Amino acid sequence: MTIDNFFQVLILLTGIVGQLLVAHQNRKGFYWFIACNIVSIIVAVATNLFGMALLYVFYTVMCVYSLYKWKQMAAKTVSIS
Repeated sequence: MTIDNFFQVLILLTGIVGQLLVAHQNRKGFYWFIACNIVSIIVAVATNLFGMALLYVFYTVMCVYSLYKWKQMAAKTVSIS
């Protein structure tokens, strides 16, 4: 397996795991997405796909924001109960 194939498989698997976790309303999925995005950024920069790298930077920022919002929502749910 070449290093390119390894990174492709890593991106694929972390993305799938992240999506499955988020679909089940598990915040850990965003951490998986962040890992996936970091690898994607590295691959995009290494292959001179800078627009793609910026897109994955945006995705990473959105994951961090989503974690923040989910934490806020969870705190509201607990305080109401």
